[in-house]
Amino acid sequence: MNIDYFIQELKKNLSKYIDEIKNIYQCDDNSALEYLNLCNNLLIEFKTLFPESKEIGIIRAPGRVNLIGEHTDYNALPVLPIAIDKNIIIIFSPVNDSTIRIYNHDPGFEYREFEISENTKPYETGDWGNYVKAGVLWNKEKGKKGFNALIYGDIPSAAGLSSSSALVVASALTFLQSNNINPDLLLLADELAKAEQYVGTMGGGMDQTISLLGKENKALQINFHPLSVKEVVIPNEICFVVINSLVKAPKTKNARLKYNRRPIECKIALDVVNKYIVNRFNSAFNYSFIGNLVKSFPSFNQNFINDILDNVLNKESYSTAQIVNILGIDEEQFKDKYLLLKDGSYFDEPHDGFKLRQRFQYVIEEGLRVSRAVDALENNNITLFGKLMVESYFGARDLYEISTPEIDFLVREALKCGAIGSRLTGAGFGGCVINLIYKKDAYSFLEKMKDLYFFKYIPETHPEISVNKNIVDNYIFICKPCRGAGLIFS
Repeated sequence: MNIDYFIQELKKNLSKYIDEIKNIYQCDDNSALEYLNLCNNLLIEFKTLFPESKEIGIIRAPGRVNLIGEHTDYNALPVLPIAIDKNIIIIFSPVNDSTIRIYNHDPGFEYREFEISENTKPYETGDWGNYVKAGVLWNKEKGKKGFNALIYGDIPSAAGLSSSSALVVASALTFLQSNNINPDLLLLADELAKAEQYVGTMGGGMDQTISLLGKENKALQINFHPLSVKEVVIPNEICFVVINSLVKAPKTKNARLKYNRRPIECKIALDVVNKYIVNRFNSAFNYSFIGNLVKSFPSFNQNFINDILDNVLNKESYSTAQIVNILGIDEEQFKDKYLLLKDGSYFDEPHDGFKLRQRFQYVIEEGLRVSRAVDALENNNITLFGKLMVESYFGARDLYEISTPEIDFLVREALKCGAIGSRLTGAGFGGCVINLIYKKDAYSFLEKMKDLYFFKYIPETHPEISVNKNIVDNYIFICKPCRGAGLIFS
């Protein structure tokens, strides 16, 4: 697509493209026009930055809201997210060398440039350029072309809406388009889930999969190992409202260690259970994920879970010495197997010990809640779905310990203000709350929660957080299930 021609097209014939935008974002005419004007402005900015680039493409990759199933993906248990209308947009032009040159529309993110090479090293932990590198460097084939790019995003960062994974997905699709490669999206999602560990986060594959495969007006039940998806229709009478707590939840630096603690504890808990199964049942099974245990252990039922919690993972927390004694390994073996991080450092034993029982119980229960939630939606049982959301919140707060006082306040007040269900969404430690609302009650709910949280609670408890009343609608909004990533205006 020629950039000069398309800029002129958007000036003269905006209405020609409205239907395409409305279908992608599930929005009205006015919102579609805003998106088109944004694209026009980005094209003009790109032309200024890269005047030599003539043929361009436009890639978008949406963020996501997880309706239920938190921290289950890396344990091979299902999740139930939707793709949302907030996204990463990349204007790009292929080049004839192997260099990636990227500007960010937000001046807070500096220019980045790197080579497509197996010798290319990550930037410092937390650098935004690492997410672009993750989206490009997973492909080990030699001789690939680079691209010039301008990146724009309106997904709030560190809010649990997967801005980082959307950037990985958008970067990967830009790289593939620049090299005329048409990927199998399910296989690509699997690759990118592994690729994102490049930035040092021990996550699963939910974020990449929903960003690539999201569907209009539908959630996706995503299953892992093997990766598969099932479309779940959202009943027409309900909607989901996102509320940003404005407490940042970054998965970088010290916060990354808090996040990575949970996968580490899950892996240790599973191997303690594996050891018990081998001894108790004279079994040769050695499960790699908690989800494999749930799906494959012949005697898996509630009695088995109770047996594990009563007789195996029966302590409040465990020291390294206790764990190595149970597993029959030495401390060095334990560190190398469980505590070695991507950057070569080791995760330290938490001051309050490894909480194996709580993490195992939460993951098992949360995985089962996802299956029940899918059934509830398919049977239009809105009340049950809301109840499961609230149960998920309590589990995340009390067993996985990823809530915050701000999240607790939002859930509590949302339920008082008419939410059928409410829970934190994303990795936790801040970020957003997702609320299930009947559409007829949405306006009243939005107004009540704006007043309670942004105009009262935040000024009183966090005077250091500035709430701009003119853009408060960016902090609390109805999210509509939207289409997954891909080219637009192709």
